[in-house]
Amino acid sequence: MLEFIKTDKFNDIFEDMCLQFPKEELKAKEYFLKLFKSGYKAYKIINNEPIGYILGLEYNDFLFIDYFAIFKKFHSKGFGSLVLKELKNKNIKGIFLEVEKPDNINQNKEKRIKFYEKNGAKRLDIKYLFPTNDKNKFIEMFLYYIPIKISTPIKDDIYSLIKYIFNTIHKDIPHKNEILDKIIKS
Repeated sequence: MLEFIKTDKFNDIFEDMCLQFPKEELKAKEYFLKLFKSGYKAYKIINNEPIGYILGLEYNDFLFIDYFAIFKKFHSKGFGSLVLKELKNKNIKGIFLEVEKPDNINQNKEKRIKFYEKNGAKRLDIKYLFPTNDKNKFIEMFLYYIPIKISTPIKDDIYSLIKYIFNTIHKDIPHKNEILDKIIKS
């Protein structure tokens, strides 16, 4: 069901990302293309036809999912749960993902949390801040973990992964180190 895609076929995924993810959580398409050269990967989810995608990276035998979406016409058909079930068969310790905190404005945030929890994700007791391009601004998020080989990662592994994410995915954010300090000192 997961098929590794080449970056030259990233256009349709990026177009969908612009529809399904908040603008402040997205990077420029050109930046994503640079990330692919540093270990960041895009997977197109195929079930007879493309039904969604996952973007992220692996670090110390953990998978970090940066973006995970099913194309809208395939929503609520169980594909997301099937993908997570398939990922649990990978030879990794566990899966990390960041999730927006729920609010009264966007009910999809609460649906996302319920979806991940239904699929075995547990919220970690870590303050997690998503850096944005706006100077010194960030988005408070939850960090979730889906256990595979390790039921609960130790804090050193979690902070090591967060540092790697910031130095790989968010290296373009000038104030990333200040935000990283806020996470680690909390």
